[in-house]
Formats: sequence, C-alpha cells, structure tokens
Amino acid sequence: AWLHHGIEQEMYHRGQITLYERLLGIEPALTRRIRGMGGE
Repeated sequence: AWLHHGIEQEMYHRGQITLYERLLGIEPALTRRIRGMGGE
C-alpha cells in the first residue's frame, strides 16, 4: 500500500511539472514578467 501511494505521489508531481513546463512554454513572456516582479 505504501509503495503504491508513493508511486501515485510521484506521478502526481510529475504531472504538475509537465503542466508547468507546458504553461512556461506557452507563456514565456508572462513568466518573465512574474520573475521580474519577484525581484530576480
């Protein structure tokens, strides 16, 4: 059960990362704007 739960968590996080990568690829200008406001 624990192993299965760990796999589910891993897949969930990977899915989130993929989603963010897609958003970053689609909205690079918006990302730069957000980073600029962050003070970087």
